[in-house]
Amino acid sequence: MSARFDQLSSRHGALLARCDAQRAQLGGIAQEIDNELGRLDRGIALVRRALGNPLVVIAGVAVVALAGPRRLMGWVTKGLMFYTTARRMARLARRHPKEEPAAALADQSPR
Repeated sequence: MSARFDQLSSRHGALLARCDAQRAQLGGIAQEIDNELGRLDRGIALVRRALGNPLVVIAGVAVVALAGPRRLMGWVTKGLMFYTTARRMARLARRHPKEEPAAALADQSPR
């Protein structure tokens, strides 16, 4: 009976550890989702504030009237492409920080 109890006890401990690991993983994923939704909320709030200002609405209508919808869509498309490229480059720069030149030279010096 004692061997079975030890087996069940170790299985219980392993399952608890697995639950803790999964809980931590879900917490990280939830934090990422929260960050993305926070950015979306800030964007929506910015648009609402802008649309609440009559001068911004009038300026938007004037830009569409003067530039034309087709040209405006080209500008928007290029702007979105630039924005997504800049975000990807910034994310890449954060993942791979540039090494200090002095540290790189110190690693190459003969010993």
